[in-house]
Amino acid sequence: MTMTPGQKFKLICVIVYAAIVGIITLVASFRIAPVAHTKATNPIAQNQRISEADLRSIDVDKIRGGYARRSFVPGDSITPEDVAATPSFPPTEAFAAALVVPRDRVDGGELQLCLDGKAFGQPAKVVASTCDEKTCLVTIPIKPWPKSADAITEKSHLSIAPPGADCGVGAPSEQKSE
Repeated sequence: MTMTPGQKFKLICVIVYAAIVGIITLVASFRIAPVAHTKATNPIAQNQRISEADLRSIDVDKIRGGYARRSFVPGDSITPEDVAATPSFPPTEAFAAALVVPRDRVDGGELQLCLDGKAFGQPAKVVASTCDEKTCLVTIPIKPWPKSADAITEKSHLSIAPPGADCGVGAPSEQKSE
């Protein structure tokens, strides 16, 4: 069987095309590395500043120091899109208290602010936090504004407690108001 010059050209084009596609596919299959995700190692609340202790990854630099856009549980994947440069505070018409509390007390739940051993306002959800390995600076809205606020002095002591717990002696966090 003899081939015409046009048929030979078509055959050569098909062979070259198949070879190029095969080479590109082979090279691409060796170059695609599995995507390494950053994983949460601790619970991370929305607006919590993320520290290296909160993460497990080879690529923590893009995430460490940012603020979580949502809450994470250990094992959740975290991408740079899940992190903001600044915390986002939900709009509120309440006053807020900022307190330093033990890190294990910040789990995204509610806390009761206590003033001189008595409940101050209603239990409220932590709206923002910045943590290191041991403590967190948390922001808690105070609403409604208690009448007892007029009695705050420089000797007043602020503390936190779980909702419904006694605000008396032994409250988990003691802060002197300023």
